Amino acid sequence: MKAEKQILIKSKNKARTRITQAEKYDHSAVEEKWNWVWNQIQLYKIDTIKSEKPYYNLMMFPYPSAEGLHVGNMYAFTGSDIFGRFKAMNGSSVFEPIGLDGFGIHSENYAFKTGRHPMDHAAITQENYYSQLHKIGAMYDWTKTVETYNPDYYKWTQWLFVQMFKHGLAYRKKASVNWCPGCKTVLADEQVIDGECERCGNTVEKRLLEQWFFKITAYAEKLLENIPSLDWAQIVKTAQTNWIGKSQGLKEKWQVKDTNLILETFTTWMHTTWGATFLVIAPEHPMVKKLVEGTRYKKQVLEFCDQLLKEKTNNRDDTEKQKQGLFTGRYAINPLTHEQMPVFVANFVVMEYGTGVVKGAPAHDERDFEFARKYRLPIRKVIDFDQELHIVVKKSFIAADFSDKLSKIGAYQKLVDADYFIVATQAQIIDQVVKLIQQALRKPEHYAQVDGKHKGIISNNGVISSPQNIRKFLDSYQIKDQVWVFEPDNYQFCYVGEGKMVNAGPYTGMNTQKARREITKLAVSQRYGETMFTYHLRDWLISRQRYWGPPIPMIKCAKCAEKKPFKVFIIHGTWGNGDQNWFSWLKSYLGTLGASVENPTLPDASLPDFEIRMKYFKDRFNGFIDENTIIIGHSSGAPTALHLAEIYKVKGVVLAAPVLYVDDAYYPDLVAGFNKQTADALVKLANRKVDLKQIKKNAGFIRTIFGQNDPYIPKDFQKKAAEMFGLENVTVLANYRHFSDSTGDPQEFTDILTYLPIHELTMPGWYPVPVAELPVILPRIEDYKPGDDGVAPLAKHAEFYKTTCPECGGEAVRETDVSDTFLDSSWYFLRYPSIKIADNQNFPDPQLEVGLYIKQNSQKASLNVNQTKDQRLEMRSAKILSSASKFPWDPEVTRRWLPVDMYTGGAEHSVLHLLYSRFVTMALKDMGYLNFEEPFKKFYAHGLVIKDGAKMSKSRGNVVNPDDYIKLYGADALRLYLMFMGPFNQGGDFRDSAMEGMSRWLNRVWRMAQKSIGSGDNGRGAGINKLEVSDKEQRVGGNLGSEKSGKNSRVIELSRALNQLINKVTNDIEKRRYNTAIAKMMEFTNMVASTTDSVEPGFGTLPIELLKKFLLILAPFAPFVTEELWQRGHGRADQKGIIAYKNPSIHRQEWPKYDPDALMADTVVVVIQVNGKTREQLELSADQCDERKFVEQAAYSKVLVKKWLSGKTVRNIIFVPGKLLNFVLSD
Repeated sequence: MKAEKQILIKSKNKARTRITQAEKYDHSAVEEKWNWVWNQIQLYKIDTIKSEKPYYNLMMFPYPSAEGLHVGNMYAFTGSDIFGRFKAMNGSSVFEPIGLDGFGIHSENYAFKTGRHPMDHAAITQENYYSQLHKIGAMYDWTKTVETYNPDYYKWTQWLFVQMFKHGLAYRKKASVNWCPGCKTVLADEQVIDGECERCGNTVEKRLLEQWFFKITAYAEKLLENIPSLDWAQIVKTAQTNWIGKSQGLKEKWQVKDTNLILETFTTWMHTTWGATFLVIAPEHPMVKKLVEGTRYKKQVLEFCDQLLKEKTNNRDDTEKQKQGLFTGRYAINPLTHEQMPVFVANFVVMEYGTGVVKGAPAHDERDFEFARKYRLPIRKVIDFDQELHIVVKKSFIAADFSDKLSKIGAYQKLVDADYFIVATQAQIIDQVVKLIQQALRKPEHYAQVDGKHKGIISNNGVISSPQNIRKFLDSYQIKDQVWVFEPDNYQFCYVGEGKMVNAGPYTGMNTQKARREITKLAVSQRYGETMFTYHLRDWLISRQRYWGPPIPMIKCAKCAEKKPFKVFIIHGTWGNGDQNWFSWLKSYLGTLGASVENPTLPDASLPDFEIRMKYFKDRFNGFIDENTIIIGHSSGAPTALHLAEIYKVKGVVLAAPVLYVDDAYYPDLVAGFNKQTADALVKLANRKVDLKQIKKNAGFIRTIFGQNDPYIPKDFQKKAAEMFGLENVTVLANYRHFSDSTGDPQEFTDILTYLPIHELTMPGWYPVPVAELPVILPRIEDYKPGDDGVAPLAKHAEFYKTTCPECGGEAVRETDVSDTFLDSSWYFLRYPSIKIADNQNFPDPQLEVGLYIKQNSQKASLNVNQTKDQRLEMRSAKILSSASKFPWDPEVTRRWLPVDMYTGGAEHSVLHLLYSRFVTMALKDMGYLNFEEPFKKFYAHGLVIKDGAKMSKSRGNVVNPDDYIKLYGADALRLYLMFMGPFNQGGDFRDSAMEGMSRWLNRVWRMAQKSIGSGDNGRGAGINKLEVSDKEQRVGGNLGSEKSGKNSRVIELSRALNQLINKVTNDIEKRRYNTAIAKMMEFTNMVASTTDSVEPGFGTLPIELLKKFLLILAPFAPFVTEELWQRGHGRADQKGIIAYKNPSIHRQEWPKYDPDALMADTVVVVIQVNGKTREQLELSADQCDERKFVEQAAYSKVLVKKWLSGKTVRNIIFVPGKLLNFVLSD
C-alpha cells in the first residue's frame, strides 16, 4: 500500500478513532491510531531492490533482557531514528531495520532463575520487545527483522563458521583459556575486565582446554592500518588501536649452553640486553621438555609446570601476582655480553605474547626486579637516570593515584621494595613534585624524605630542611623513629625509563633511544636477531560450553583422524625449476605439519615433452603419486598436472595461473616470452587431448586460481576454467599477478593454503558440516544447565552428537560447544537488506561478487569479461560460486546498501562487537563474498542515560521502564525529553520533574497548532486551506510577509525567526545536537506565545504557512503528534468524526529549506556607550547600521546622548559596525 492511499480508520476502539479538532491532546489515542495506520500502509517498508538514493541507518540491535526495553535503549533508538527521519525528508530512501540479539548467557541464566526454557523465554521476550519497540515511534521496516536464535538466521551464522574453517581462519587447539566459574564457560580476552568476567563480575580462572578460535590476528595489521581513515568516534578508534597494541621490537636468539637449542625472546628494549642476567620461559612452552631433558631438574620442573597450568587462579598476566619460578638446570649465552645466564620457568610469562621467553633485566623492569630480588639474581644497572634530587616515599603514606599524576609532569617512580619507592626528579620541576607529594600525603604526620644533594623531609606544610625543624616535626606528632637512613646511590632499585647508557660496553654514554637503534643494527648484521612486530591482540576464542547458542557446525571422525597425512607434488612451468617462486617455502611449511612434498626440477624444463615427462614421473615418483597426493601445477605445468590426474587416482588437483590451451591469439605471446621452438612444444603439450570426465573421476577435487593482474595469462582462460571445472572451483585473487618471482609476487604464497585441506594436518579427523545440511538445529533439551567440568550440555545427548562422517561415511560425533554470541552480531547488518518476506533463504548466486560476469542459461554458462563498473563490482578477491548455492545475502542488494551509512551504538562495544564485525567483513571480502572491507562508513557513539546521578541498575532500583512514561506522557514527550537531557554523545540524568515539563511544552504546541488550524463541528477552520502552499510560497520570510499579510510586522518577525530555526535545527540534527535543536524550538514557541492575538488581531497563534514548516522540523523528534496535526490541516471529518486521510504522511514530505537572505534582520540595534557604559540604543535599518557617519549623527540626535556629552571633550569614538558606538571622553 502507498502512503498516499486513502485510509479510513475504522475500529471498535472509539477512543482511537473519534478524535475531533476541538479535543485536548490525547497522546494515547493519537499514538495508538498512527501506529495502526503506519503499520497498515507499511509506511516505513523499503524496497531494497528498487529504492533510489539508498541510505542504511542502523542502530545496534538490542539484547532482549527479561526486564524488557529500558529507557537507555529508547534513548539510543530515538537518537538514531531522528537522524534517519531527517535523512528521509532530505530525499534518501532510508532503511532502518530492527531485530534481536537473543542468543547468549543472559537469557540462559534468566531461564535458570525462572525455570522457563530459553526457547520459551525467547518467544515471550520477542513479543514484549517488539511490542515496546512499536510504541516508541521509530521508522523500522518491520518486514525485515532478524532474531539470532531463529534457525533461518543461525543457519548462516553456521555457514560463516564453515567458511572461516575452509579458509584456514577457524582452528581448534588446546590452550590456557579464561574460565568464568560463575557463567561456567570460557571467555574471550576481550570479555575479561581487570581479571573479572564482564558479565557476572566473578574472578576469572585459567584452564587448559581444547577450544575453537578464529584467527583474527591474521588481520591485526589490516585492522590497525584502516583505523585512521574510519569516520568513527575517536574514543572508539583509540580503544581499538590500543587493544590491537602493535609493538615493534627485536627477536633475539639465545644459545643454550651444552645443547643445540636456541631460545628466542622478543623485546622492545634492546638496550637492556646489556643488563640481562637471566631468562624466563612460559610453563607451556614446547621447549621446556627439551631444556630439562638430561638434567637432574627434569622431574621437579615438569611437575612445577603442570602445577602452574592447573591452578584455577593462575592469572599469569596479573602484575600484582607473586612471582614464582624454578631453575631448569640450563644456561643461555647473552648474545651481547657472552655471559652465562640461568634459565627459569616462571608463572609471569605467557605464550600468547611475543615468543613465550623473556629476558630478565631486573634493574629496568619491575617484574624482573621483583623476581631477581626473590631468587637473589644479579641486578645490573645499565641506564643512568641522572637527577639532582631523590625523594624516598613510604607507600603507605601516599595516595594510590600519585604515580599517574607524577608521570604526567615528567618525574619518575623507581621501585625499591614492597614498602618504599624513590621519586627521581630534575631541579626545574621540583616545586611541582613537592606540591604533588604534599597533596598525596594521607595524614598530617606523614612525610617523605629528601636525599641526594639536598636533605630534609616533605610534609603537608612543605619542605623541612634543618635537623632542628625535622626533629621538631617528628616530636610534634610523637614520632619516635628516626628519619629513614637511606642512600639511593648505594641501593639497588628498578628504573623504567629513558636515560644514559652505563656499563654497556661501546654503548656507554649513549642515550637509550640511539642505543636501541645501534643494538638492533648489530643484532641483524650478526644474525642473532631480527626486527619483529607483535600485537596485544589474541585470536578470538569462539566456542562456549553452554546451551543457548548456535551449535558449532563441525564433525569429528576418529577413523579419519588416523589417516596418513596427504602428500603434495609440485610441477613447475616452462624454463623454471623446482626451487623457484613459492615452491620451496610450501615444501618447508607443509613439512613442519607432517606432509611429504616433492618439487622436482623437470628434465625437459626448457623444451617440454609429454613422453619425456611421463617416463620421468614413472621412473622416479611412481610410488609417490597415489590417492593421497595433491598435484599442484603452476603456469604451463598445469597441463601436466591434468595429464597425471588422467592416469592416477589422486586426492586433488590445484592449478595456479594455469595455461589451459594455446590458440592463435596466445601463440605470439609464447614466442615473444620464450622462443618459437619452446612455443611449439607448449602448443603440443597444452593442446594434448585429455579425458576431462576421467580426470574428474580420478581427482577428489580440482581448484583453479588466477592472479587478478596476471600479465601472462589471458582472461579467456578464466572462462575456460569455469567451463571445464565448474564456476565454484575458479577463484581470482586480488593483488596477485602470475604467482611468480618474475612478477614480484611473494615467495610465501600463504593464500594457496586455502585450497589445500590443511585442517587434515593441523586438526586430523575434523570436518565441517556440509552446507546443504545446515542448519544444525539446536535441539530442545531440558537439562541445559552447564557444569564445572568444561563440557557443554549437548554432550549429554547422544541423539544430537552421534552422526556420520561427511568424508568417509563412518561413525562420527558432532561438536557439542556452541559459538560465542558475538559471532551472531558480527554479520547481522549484512543480512537485513536481503531478507525476503516470502522466502528469506533462497537468493541467486552472488555473481555480482565475481571478477567475471557469469550468466546462467539453462545448462551452459557464458561469460562476459568486458563488464562495466555499473554492471559488476570492481574485481577484487573474487570467488565464483555455483548457481545452485544458497547465500545469506543478495549480492546486488548488498552492493547497493552496504557498507552501512550510519551505525549508532554504545562506545562500550568498541573492542568486542565492532572489532569482530570489522574482522569478519575483511575476511569475507578476501574470500570473495563482499567487495568492501569495512562494514560501517560512519559510527556514532551515543551517551549513557543515568537516573538521579547514578548508572541505572536493578541493584540500585533506578531502572526506568519507558512503558510507564509512554502511558503517562506519550512516546513523543519521552522522545523529546530524552534528546533534551544533553548532547547525544554524552547522555544525561533522567529526572521525572523535567519529564513533566516536556509534556507541558508538547501540549502547548498542540494548542498552538489547533488554534492555527481552526476548530469547528465539521472540522473546517480558518486556516485549513492555507496549508496547501504553492511552490512560490516555499521561501520562508519571502512571499509570506508581502502577499499574505502585507506590511504586518508580526508575520515578518515570526517568519524570520522560523527561517533561523530551520537553519539551526538542520545543522543541529546533522551534528546530532538534538538538545540544542529542541531548545531552539522551545524558544520559537515562546516567541509565538508572546505575540498574542490581542496585539495583531486576526492571525491565530501562528500563521498557517509557518505552522507547516514548524511541524516539518518537529516531525523527526515527535512523529505522532506532528502526523496528527499535519493530517488535520489537510483533511476533514465526516459526521461521525472518523477522519479520512488523503494527504501523504508528514514523514514523506520534503525537509523545509531556509532562505539565507531572510536570516538577516531588517533592523539592527546599535548600542551607544559613553566611556564604555551603555547610555542609549538605536534601532536602525540593516543597510544603514554599518555607516559610521550615519550612526554618529543618529546618536547625537538622542536626548540622553546629548546629556552625557554636554560640556565634555570627545577624545575618541570607537565604532563596531552594526553593533556598537562608544564615545571616549577626556578626563
